Amino acid sequence: MTRLLIGSVLIFISLFAGSLAQASLTATVDRNIITDVDLIKLTVRAADRAIEDKIDFSALEQDFEIVSEHMNRNQSLSIVNGQTKRVVYEDYVFTLQPKRMGNLFIPVFRSGNYRSDPITIRVQQQTANQRDQMRQFVFFETSVDTRDTYVQGQIIYSVKLFYTEAIGGDFPQAPSLPDTVVETLENENRFEAIVGGKRYYVLEKRYALFPQRSGELVIPRERFTGTRGRGGIFSQRQRVSAVSDSHTVNVRTIPDAFSGDAWIPAKALGVREAWTEQPPTFRVGEPVNRQLAISAIGLSSTLLPELGEMEINGAKVYADPPTTENRVTEEGITALQVTTVGIVPTQEGQLTLPEIRIPWWNTQTNREEVAVIESATYKVLPATGDTATAPTVTVPVSELSAPTVNREPANPYWQWAAIAFGLLWLLTAWQWLLVRRQVREIASAQAAKFERVSFSDPDESQQFAVLKKACTRNRAEDAHRQLFLWAKARYPEVQSNVDLGRRQSSLADEIRTLESHLYADGDSSSWSGDTLLKLVDELRNAKTGKQKNKALEAELNPV
Repeated sequence: MTRLLIGSVLIFISLFAGSLAQASLTATVDRNIITDVDLIKLTVRAADRAIEDKIDFSALEQDFEIVSEHMNRNQSLSIVNGQTKRVVYEDYVFTLQPKRMGNLFIPVFRSGNYRSDPITIRVQQQTANQRDQMRQFVFFETSVDTRDTYVQGQIIYSVKLFYTEAIGGDFPQAPSLPDTVVETLENENRFEAIVGGKRYYVLEKRYALFPQRSGELVIPRERFTGTRGRGGIFSQRQRVSAVSDSHTVNVRTIPDAFSGDAWIPAKALGVREAWTEQPPTFRVGEPVNRQLAISAIGLSSTLLPELGEMEINGAKVYADPPTTENRVTEEGITALQVTTVGIVPTQEGQLTLPEIRIPWWNTQTNREEVAVIESATYKVLPATGDTATAPTVTVPVSELSAPTVNREPANPYWQWAAIAFGLLWLLTAWQWLLVRRQVREIASAQAAKFERVSFSDPDESQQFAVLKKACTRNRAEDAHRQLFLWAKARYPEVQSNVDLGRRQSSLADEIRTLESHLYADGDSSSWSGDTLLKLVDELRNAKTGKQKNKALEAELNPV
């Protein structure tokens, strides 16, 4: 009887201890002693009831940088005394990089009433012998093109990883630097090199760094940890690692000697103009398009000034939103900006275009320079016809010569006006075809130094966005002009705003209302663009749906 009682107690104790063992929280690492270039693997396992509460791992970041992390959920089955036990567990796996040398600590983790044990990690400096040994298999070369620059100036940072064959691992990510914009110049350039009489494969990545504040910019060391060998049943993979040098760049503030309103630090900058026809011919009431292009080496396009905001005595000026682009070259980022400006003379005589000056700071010579388009004066011819007056809009207005039910004898003035407006429409259509050709003229003078600017076909979404902006700001002249540009991008067959109005009667009424403001003697500033924008948006959405339906019908019912 006594033996039976003792056996029952022992069985109860073992079962109770087994249940406690199932609910646990443990932390393990693959190594306790590492060098400053090594990474360690930490696995935290929460089993059974220990997975019910969320675990806080933020304390890890005190001594380590978390390179990667992931979680696996699994279960195990065991048979004890004929009974099947199922244990559910979660593994949290971290790849850690030490932040400093010395004794570092994996902290205690908690989940409910369960806690793990702390772990001590000893980090020591890699010896010269270890570095030389690793260098036989893998090593870094990093460089910057300057040790001294200005706020928002460009720094080209190059990272090269030299390695022998059968090296596995991940190339480090692009640098993450505070208050610095990082642009990738070259994501993956692979080649071979001979170093010390030994052949290496090389993987190079290049970045353009744009610091946004002055002071010291520290680019930290690059680290690589991988394995050597192809693995397999009869071979063993060897751990290899490499670390680069860090770099410090002095970032200067904006010099007091700089006279410009907008700070522009660049290696080179140029500004050019081009016309629809060379030389341009100005006539009262007829639009002439002028393209202004800026190109800068070692500068982001966001820092380029807009050139469209200008006033010209004796003319109305309308500027399209500038198109900008960042291009990658051997010298880093090349910023491009092109602005199309419409100029409509309002009186005959002389038309003087003011000088355009762009002060910028040459980061190569450390001094201010000025890009200039000289002032120019042109002769303005009278309007076509004996008493023609200048229109107030720059878009084709051929709708004014559309057939009407008026049976009165034709007035020679209106006949000449109709001919002029027809020629104006032909000129505008011709301008559409010449848009791409303007790029070569803009960039030809500095083709060796600056990349050429290119135009694209009219973008309906962009034209609508500009129209929306004009309507929202209640700018009647801009809205009338942009309405035609949007219509041409949306419906290439449309030849005038009157043609567009035929697609929707309420839109036609609103176009007439708009034109009555434009051609009336009074002030047109009281016009509101809300109704026009609403009607155009309705037409835009309705047309899209109709086109989709037709395309679907054509696909389902081929001829």
